[in-house]
Amino acid sequence: MLSISGKSSTALIPYLTILVGLHILKSAWAAIILYHGAIFFIVLKNSNPVLFKRLFRGWNWKIGFPLTAISALAGLSLYFLWPIMRIEGTELSAILNEYGLHGSSWIVFMIYYCVSTPVLEEIFWRGYLSVPNRRPSAPDILFAGYHIIVLILFLKPLPIAAVFLTLVVAAWIWRLISLKFNGLAMPSVSHLVAGISVIWFVNLILKQ
Repeated sequence: MLSISGKSSTALIPYLTILVGLHILKSAWAAIILYHGAIFFIVLKNSNPVLFKRLFRGWNWKIGFPLTAISALAGLSLYFLWPIMRIEGTELSAILNEYGLHGSSWIVFMIYYCVSTPVLEEIFWRGYLSVPNRRPSAPDILFAGYHIIVLILFLKPLPIAAVFLTLVVAAWIWRLISLKFNGLAMPSVSHLVAGISVIWFVNLILKQ
């Protein structure tokens, strides 16, 4: 269940890039550029152009619309649960400042994150690393797992575990949909909406 057909070492590269960017260089920009650059290079080097074309394939309104609507709840959940999820004594604005996200840098980061992350992650996790297994598998778990490196900056252990399990389920569903409809359109759009939702409500938290 946990094999990725010889690609397991590749799947660990996101962990390394995020660790270096956030916990050594102390820069959110370094983390995301290293992460995105690494997965883009891996996909470009090891995959044919068909993988990129899959981004525009496999849309079904009966599934895509409700999936996207549910994904939009990600930020809303964060907003209402934030007071009990966050590490006590921490201020979100102070943490973002510490990692270089303030003023115009934060604005540019938000735009870049929302536009690029869903596309690159779907190509990598649900495209390049996808497996035909119908059960939760290594790509789903590893996708959820790398988020922990970021979440430990903000959240308590129990909320981190809850977010991890939620992301495993989300990754599993996205992968099953991509396999069934032979495309990444629905996972990409719903992932995009989830990211925008989270960023939107993060801004509301910052204004409190």
